[in-house]
Amino acid sequence: MWMQITLTMGYVNIANDSLNFIRCLLVNPTFGSETFHQSSAAATKGAYFNAPPPDTPDRPQLRFWIRRLFDLLRAIFFAAIVPGILAHVKYSQVLVDQDQADKTTELRFYSFLFLITSTVF
Repeated sequence: MWMQITLTMGYVNIANDSLNFIRCLLVNPTFGSETFHQSSAAATKGAYFNAPPPDTPDRPQLRFWIRRLFDLLRAIFFAAIVPGILAHVKYSQVLVDQDQADKTTELRFYSFLFLITSTVF
């Protein structure tokens, strides 16, 4: 049981970090030549993104929607963590109460379902 919890939460953390990297890869190219100094790539030493060519248009609307999409995906990760925590708060009662064991099993299933859903997206 303990191994399932720790391994699952470890996957959530790794997937969340991967999500942040992908977000950076998608957001940084949306800065135009005049607004590139505002991007995180411009402030980072040794960044892989070079400044865009002159007269490159800025795409703030696309940047906004990419950020909102990744905020939604981050909320799905949170939705995967909460049932897992709730399922194991009263784990000691699982050994003596069948109803509590059934609830714990359901919450673990929902946590796993949210985790799979968030990694697919």
